[in-house]
Amino acid sequence: MSDARRRVRATQSAEGSEVVRLRAHAKVNLALRVGAPGADGYHPLATVFQTISLADRLIARPLRADEPADGLHPGAPLRLSVEGVPLPEHNTVTHAATLLADLLRARGETILRPLSVHLKKRVPIGAGLGGGSSDAVAALVACARLWSPGATLPPHDDLAGIARQVGADVPYFLVGGTAMGTGKGDRIVPLQELPRQWLVIVAPCSVSVLTTAAYAAFDGAPGTADEPETPGYTGVLDRAWMGNDLHAAVIELHPEVEKARLALRAAGAGIAQMSGSGAASFGTFADRRSARRAVGVLRAGGFRAWACVTVSRDQHARALSNLD
Repeated sequence: MSDARRRVRATQSAEGSEVVRLRAHAKVNLALRVGAPGADGYHPLATVFQTISLADRLIARPLRADEPADGLHPGAPLRLSVEGVPLPEHNTVTHAATLLADLLRARGETILRPLSVHLKKRVPIGAGLGGGSSDAVAALVACARLWSPGATLPPHDDLAGIARQVGADVPYFLVGGTAMGTGKGDRIVPLQELPRQWLVIVAPCSVSVLTTAAYAAFDGAPGTADEPETPGYTGVLDRAWMGNDLHAAVIELHPEVEKARLALRAAGAGIAQMSGSGAASFGTFADRRSARRAVGVLRAGGFRAWACVTVSRDQHARALSNLD
């Protein structure tokens, strides 16, 4: 995150006010191992995350003097508008912003400029792609830039602490690229970057998987170890270390998820695997042309599909700096 924090900057709009434009990348789980829940109800995880080019976009700016300040969120002085997919009233963006506002007020920064935050949603909700978590980090970075005097961002540890409160996989999006997540998925260690890889994401049109339901179904399966085995990541994609422990439980609940994954395989994917708790799966392709061809086939078959490419840590840091 240090690179992203150093590079965060604002551009000037035609009206002369600061505007921060960020890209919030989605992720896939190249491997996901799940252990039995502990006394606190949380499942220990060992997962290999990878950011991908499928992304939401967040645009934040201070409200102008001639704009009404009504309709601001009660916990943080911002007005959120969303394009593409409606968000619930309680969402990761306003949650992250509220926690940041509380932190800055506790540090004595009680005057926080009211902000306009516009989120363009492209990453599907309930798909296991981390869209909400990535949006939370983009909101953290944008609001910190616009609320912190002298363009001084809060320390990384403060941002990471807020990220953990928002969600288990949110801290990963402060890092990006290829990384191992353990604990609840919130202890992040960068890994050797995966070589650039074309992927196709596919999801059934009518299915959104609740993470709680996926894990509850997983708990009904016998023989789950207390601690998950750590994936033996080698720096190249290989079925030997990849896989998703939630797959069997999720497709029992939602057979359409498996239909979409099998359609992806039939469309030419080398490896086709569910991401996170679903409903989306990702498939590997040799190049852009074959990936785009597969997207056409999948969409004609009634599925949602996107062609994308893996995103490195440095690319992710630049996306959290400013979007040209």
